[in-house]
Amino acid sequence: MKLFWRVFAAVFVSIVITTLVVAFISASYQISREKREMGEEYKFLCRFLAKEIEKGYLQSMWPFETLRRVNDREGFLFWWIVRDDGIIYLADNTTSVGTNAYARFAELAHPPEGKESILFPRQDLAICVEPITIEEKRWSFVLGASTKRLSSERNRTIAGAAAFSVSTLLLLGTTLYFMIRGRMKPIDSLVAGAAIIGQGDLAYRVKVTSRDELGSLAESFNKMVGSLQKTTVSKDYVDSIIASMNEALIVVDQEARIKKVNEQTCNLLGYQEDELLDQPVGKIFVSLEDIPFGGGKAPELWGDVVESINLETAFRTKDGNEVPILLGHSTMKGASGGAQLIVFTGTDITERKRMEKILRESEERFRVGAQSASDLIWEWDVLRGRLEWFGDIDEMLGYASGGFPRTIEAWERIIHPEDRDRVMTALERHLKTGERYHQEYRVEKKDGKYRFWADRGKASWDEKGNPYKMVGACADITERKLAEEAIRESEARYRAVIEQSPDGIYLVDAEKRCILEANPAFAQLLGYTLEEMRGLSIFEFVAADREQVEERFQEILKGEAPLVYERQFRKKDGSLVDVWVSSTAISYWGKKAACTIARDLTERKRSEQEREKLIHELQEALANVKTLRGLVPICANCKKIRDDKGYWQQVETYVRDHSEAIFSHGLCPECIKDLFPKFEKKGGQGGHIA
Repeated sequence: MKLFWRVFAAVFVSIVITTLVVAFISASYQISREKREMGEEYKFLCRFLAKEIEKGYLQSMWPFETLRRVNDREGFLFWWIVRDDGIIYLADNTTSVGTNAYARFAELAHPPEGKESILFPRQDLAICVEPITIEEKRWSFVLGASTKRLSSERNRTIAGAAAFSVSTLLLLGTTLYFMIRGRMKPIDSLVAGAAIIGQGDLAYRVKVTSRDELGSLAESFNKMVGSLQKTTVSKDYVDSIIASMNEALIVVDQEARIKKVNEQTCNLLGYQEDELLDQPVGKIFVSLEDIPFGGGKAPELWGDVVESINLETAFRTKDGNEVPILLGHSTMKGASGGAQLIVFTGTDITERKRMEKILRESEERFRVGAQSASDLIWEWDVLRGRLEWFGDIDEMLGYASGGFPRTIEAWERIIHPEDRDRVMTALERHLKTGERYHQEYRVEKKDGKYRFWADRGKASWDEKGNPYKMVGACADITERKLAEEAIRESEARYRAVIEQSPDGIYLVDAEKRCILEANPAFAQLLGYTLEEMRGLSIFEFVAADREQVEERFQEILKGEAPLVYERQFRKKDGSLVDVWVSSTAISYWGKKAACTIARDLTERKRSEQEREKLIHELQEALANVKTLRGLVPICANCKKIRDDKGYWQQVETYVRDHSEAIFSHGLCPECIKDLFPKFEKKGGQGGHIA
């Protein structure tokens, strides 16, 4: 029995030591692996984004969509594009733009190169730095991420290792008893499974044949392997990434021979994979002068880790054609830390080259056209405030060549003070809301005189809705404005004359035969309002047959001199009015029309009728007076006159009936003397009694 416990104790102590060592090694390994994987992950992501940025810059299109997806990654904190002076040129957060990155992280001023370009300057913070080439300058792309996940994984790993150790000791203590009694088979199965998994087969699982402690140990072991499998990047995963790449990928060894190519390389060059493997890399390049292995550059590559570069060169296809590419390369380290392989990536830029050629030709045509056009074309760099003019802006404003500043502030200063706020408000509204920008305003020349400009333009916005460029055109419309003012004054005079005219005046559309405009006098003549007159057909108010109206209207349109005639117009209430009409054909806003003056003849007609009546009455009276001058039968004694019917009438009665004379009776002096002698004697004077 003592031997049993001695053996048990010896084995148990060994198991305890072994378990603790394994747990420590496993935890250390897993923590180290987690840290290494995180570093490799961010380093790979950083390099990928750096290449995308360089490629996007060359194509004049920043990869904001790719960067936006990075923003959504778990643990992402920030990304910066840092200039060589440490100033942040572009960032995920606009508040960081323009600030000094070295002031935030001094380690960025002297970052490690290549594979070691992952920094941990702060607790729970990882920074990956990747150099990029912008306009032949060495800038940096900085990616910041949280390492809290690593700390959490480390704590979980330590806790798991501790829990595993404790549980293992407890389980193995109990299991040891059964092991001593000959139950070694589950342990053998566990050992065999561990060996298989240790060889890299993480898909293998230990078969659980019992439900005792060994079975639990085997189950825990399987769970641990499953967790390890999830956190380990497999070869298939890497191969899948390579196969899905849109760029050509070529791996070259130290002897400049091709060791691996992806499918995109074969498609681009027209080779099968086996036709390229183990072939000299010079077979696929048009020239080796600008790439490794050309111009004596090979030794430099195999010394230290070489930074990725991007240069334009060309591949030679199987059929001898040349394919322009954007080439990048970097080195891969071996176990000893030295470079063993060079990885080339090539992006087909045939379409880009073609578009660049088209763009150059288009820009040249645009520049020539702009210089020869009367309008000014402008392009505003919103971010820098630079305003480029295409056309002779200096001559137009009276400056010497190059004398007018090319800034947005200079343009704002020359706008007339009364127009400036309106124009700048419209411009700001366009940049914020996209509302149409089309303004007319006055600008001051160098000599102090003002000219009228018509200005229109349209801005371009980035993915975040921020304007970065605006293009438009200006035209000098001074002559047009002066002509419009003259036309307005002429129209005002014309309208004043028309509206104050006592005669009716109206314009008729030559095609539709309806009234285009009428003055108040004409509307009053027919009893309509001005609104009712517009669109009124001439057939509705001209009191004549439709054929006669149409015939007379054709005469007006064909004639050169005014056509004068009299008509009857039908008023709104249906009554007729006599009018004197004078019509002539004119041009109205580019269309043919008839202009008619209508004068109301009602008063004149009434005067004519009264005149005719008076003439008639006078003629009748004259006829009667002539009758009295003829032979009049009169009694020689009583002085009565015989009329046409044979009756004898007193003289006064006859004259009154045959003329307009009225008699008044009185006594002449002789009759007074005879009839009233006494009156004659008393009066003493001659006279008459009326």
